[in-house]
Amino acid sequence: MLRKTVVTAMIAAAALATGGRAAKKCSVDLHPLLRVHEDRQVQVRSIHLPPPPVHVVDDLLVSRGAATSIMRTESTLVYNVHTARQFVSGRAASVRLAALVTFFSTVEVGAEPACVFANDYSYLSQPVVVNFGRMEVEWYGNPGPTRIFTIFWGDAANFADLPACGAGEKRLLTELQTFQLGTRGNGLRPLQCPLPAGP
Repeated sequence: MLRKTVVTAMIAAAALATGGRAAKKCSVDLHPLLRVHEDRQVQVRSIHLPPPPVHVVDDLLVSRGAATSIMRTESTLVYNVHTARQFVSGRAASVRLAALVTFFSTVEVGAEPACVFANDYSYLSQPVVVNFGRMEVEWYGNPGPTRIFTIFWGDAANFADLPACGAGEKRLLTELQTFQLGTRGNGLRPLQCPLPAGP
């Protein structure tokens, strides 16, 4: 069910990116490789008036053929909520896809089904960025094992039963940020695939 949902989303994203024009045949491998869903609130704690918190919802889909879809909503939580939305889709550069495959093939990440990045309040004399939320990661490596795990952010007291996230999870956040930065501008090539038939 998940595979069908991811593939359908990929094809729909490709159709939107190309104005709905459908090619006769899709030559790109649309089997899912990576799915990431992030829902996180970022706050600044300070003895001075801090900036308003920001709520980020991010969805990333990547297929084995580098078909990519990114949907991001960023809301500044003030009285008049300011919301910015971004949607990009297309085909990522092969070097970007290779970097993801290399990372998951060589770095120990997702060994536990869940882990937590606990907020650090030991430096409240200076502004401190704290996070609350979660990131769900699904990696369908081939070759390699499937990895499904969740990263949490929050106060340690609320996640006493979870291990702390390690160096692999920290590197994962950097890797995902690098991948998404590479999709901006002309970072994604057009992708044309037929939409699936209706029920």
